[in-house]
Amino acid sequence: MSELHETLVENGNFAKTEEYVEQFASDGLIDCTKQPYKATWSVQDQLRNPGMKPDMRVGHQLVLDSNENRIYLFGGWDGFCDLSDLWYYDIKLNQWTLIHERAELNNGPCPRSCHKMIFDPAKSQIFTLGRYVDNVTRTNFNITSDFYLYNVRTNSWLLISKDTSQVGGPFPLLDHQMCIDVAENTIYVFGGRILTQRNIQDLSKDPQYSGLYSYHIDVNMWRQILVDCNHPSASNPDVYSIKSRATHSMLFHHRYRKLYVFAGQRNKEYTPEFISIDLDSRAITVMSSDCENMPQCGFTQRATIDCERDEIYVHTSLSKEKERKDINFNVLWMFSLKTNQWSCIYRRNHSKLQCLTKLDRSCTEPCPRFAHQLIYDVNSKIHFLFGGNPGNNSQVLQHYKFLIRKLEYEEIARVDPLQAMCYLQTSLSDVVDHSDSEQLKQFHKLPTLLFNNEPPQCASFSSTPMCSSPDLENSSSSSQSHHYNHCCSKICCFGKTSPPSSDSDECRLNNYEGLWDHKVKRCVLFNKIVKLLPDHMLQPKGNLSDFWTLIHERAELNNGPCPRSCHKMIFDPAKSQIFTLGRYVDNVTRTNFNITSDFYLYNVRTNSWLLISKDTSQVGGPFPLLDHQMCIDVAENTIYVFGGRILTQRNIQDLSKDPHYSGLYSYHIDVNMWRQILVDCNHPSASNPDVYSIKSRATHSMLFHHRYRKLYVFAGQRNKEYTPEFISIDLDSRAITVMSSDCENMPQCGFTQRATIDCERDEIYVHTSLSKEKERKDINFNVLWMFSLKTNQWSCIYRHPDPQHSKSFNIINF
Repeated sequence: MSELHETLVENGNFAKTEEYVEQFASDGLIDCTKQPYKATWSVQDQLRNPGMKPDMRVGHQLVLDSNENRIYLFGGWDGFCDLSDLWYYDIKLNQWTLIHERAELNNGPCPRSCHKMIFDPAKSQIFTLGRYVDNVTRTNFNITSDFYLYNVRTNSWLLISKDTSQVGGPFPLLDHQMCIDVAENTIYVFGGRILTQRNIQDLSKDPQYSGLYSYHIDVNMWRQILVDCNHPSASNPDVYSIKSRATHSMLFHHRYRKLYVFAGQRNKEYTPEFISIDLDSRAITVMSSDCENMPQCGFTQRATIDCERDEIYVHTSLSKEKERKDINFNVLWMFSLKTNQWSCIYRRNHSKLQCLTKLDRSCTEPCPRFAHQLIYDVNSKIHFLFGGNPGNNSQVLQHYKFLIRKLEYEEIARVDPLQAMCYLQTSLSDVVDHSDSEQLKQFHKLPTLLFNNEPPQCASFSSTPMCSSPDLENSSSSSQSHHYNHCCSKICCFGKTSPPSSDSDECRLNNYEGLWDHKVKRCVLFNKIVKLLPDHMLQPKGNLSDFWTLIHERAELNNGPCPRSCHKMIFDPAKSQIFTLGRYVDNVTRTNFNITSDFYLYNVRTNSWLLISKDTSQVGGPFPLLDHQMCIDVAENTIYVFGGRILTQRNIQDLSKDPHYSGLYSYHIDVNMWRQILVDCNHPSASNPDVYSIKSRATHSMLFHHRYRKLYVFAGQRNKEYTPEFISIDLDSRAITVMSSDCENMPQCGFTQRATIDCERDEIYVHTSLSKEKERKDINFNVLWMFSLKTNQWSCIYRHPDPQHSKSFNIINF
């Protein structure tokens, strides 16, 4: 990611950027699911015999035969009466065909609506169950739960059961859901309102709801898996129950063997829960509870599933209830079973009046509706009512090549219009997708940049550094302008408010404007590219504090160290171990017994603590310390401890009185052995010419470079005086070298600095902030510096002069 950022944003090397994207594609790193879906509406106007098509209706059912590319339609209500006509739609030919107008005359079901159908692709059979019966015509004789089968191959109906409730199946239902497990030859029926004698006079009075049933096709057998929570047998501890619902959506995932149930109603209340039902264990799991970032609950939603992609699609539209004030209608959502997150694919963006009155014939989007049907063709990745295809890797690759070359063309056009025209006609034209009207429209507008009257640039800007923001892509124009002005105020050399005083200043200003304009666009393109890549390659999204997990609240209850502060920890990546040493002991509670230098190890893999040593000073290690530093040499299995204030009996009463400082120690992990490498310059043995010594310090920063085998020590304090020296310690020769003495162009010395190192780039980063001492009048706080070990020079990366921001800025935002 760093190389990609440097190649695109810093250097403007577009050819190399294309190579990176091609490499991402060839390595399988580009995830099409991370590309935002683009829903495209298409009206399926029948050209041949346009009058031969089904009439308008609601409460009908659609099923898809993906093998024959046919969609079957049965029943519904046309506003006057229930229907029993059976149609199929040929997807390839874009043509409707009437199979028969009245199914009851062909041994099929009577006219109905609010029923459900399911298609068995293995045997080419359609099963239908349930229906709505009007209050006026409802009697004990016509509310039986008939169950029908339609054979597509023989074009014939079969009555499987006159009443499924008499053979262990569900009672007469409406607004239920059905799914099929093709591998197990099993149909699942869940939910719906029961039409029984108890509520025969008024459907809205004390309704009953159906549980979960399975129907085994081969043996023609029903079995109840879950009863409704209000069923009399639900109180039995041996009976599995569920809070049922009606007008919901239900989907089946064949690999997970789970049913996914979303939304619906129960007793005129909407059920927002999105749950999964494990068909083997009968376990019920709540999938999502984020009510703000998910589809509206209700009974107008329609859902489909793509088991290959592990994605669920939910389409929400209008509600038929007057009290519902749905703001967003015609919205398509996608729920990822991999990430358990919702994302909005499409949201209505056209005039409601035009859509409802059909005055705009150019509007190809369907009007908001309820009691409609939505099906999904897994093979073509197309939905009916509407469709959309996110494309494959080759399309994604071509699209991003277009974006890369488009931006390169814009930069070339700024300095060399003739070269830009050649580039437009060759390299850029080669990657244009002429089937994408939006992309083609952008391409046709590009030649206008050749006639731009902006002044030419005074200097090249392709390699000028900049500070990029990951939020630029989603920011508004005003926020981008603020970012531009803020960054330019730092880089412009003629001051914050002074106008340009000469032609050279004017030229330099134009150069900066061009620089930031293109660098911002490069950042936007960079953010678009990395969004397609796996999460482990990207920076964490959101605040890192949201990812914390509590291992244990009190380590001392788990054989770990007692509560402490001012200690130091180091991580061993080879063995997944954490070492911790030192602590602060308050003057009031400090005694000879509680200032021992205990040394602990925490094993990440086994989640266990180990006390390595009760007192390192007794085994050749450092005395009790605070404000020291630790580094690890993974290759040599060695930990280095340097500096810090020693807690000894000599200064036990007053920490500020004649403090002692610790030297440099090494701890060899494999043999559990301490060794002192350098003693403090005030140590009694420092006068011995055979003993290596150093002027030690506390509250400093220390880093280790594995290739150079050197420790780098910066800033800190000694006897209330700040130590400005930035030094290196060669671990092989024990040589101490002053790295930098330019006090004006370097970070302020003190104990508020925090440092990190990048050994690959040979760069050290130092962040300085506020001082806790009142006498310190720090002007520059919240400053990030970089020291190059290649050039031995400091450079300021970030500076913020506003003290109000110092509390929120961190190198790593925890």
